Amino acid sequence: YEIYQCDWSSDVCSSDLTKWVNKRNDSDEPSSLHDRQAEAIDTAIEMLKNDGGGELTIKRMDGKIRKRDTIKG
Repeated sequence: YEIYQCDWSSDVCSSDLTKWVNKRNDSDEPSSLHDRQAEAIDTAIEMLKNDGGGELTIKRMDGKIRKRDTIKG
């Protein structure tokens, strides 16, 4: 999963650029949208645990990677 803030190049966010996106790496569609980055991270961690684990990438508002983490299932 990856966490990033909506931007103008993303169709999934429409006009609300304040949302944080939680998206599977193998999907074009977001798994969930959140008002706060922390909420998106918590949701992604739970989804990864339920999926048996995997990689979580968290991006800053400018799109640069802030953190990568391996989540165990």
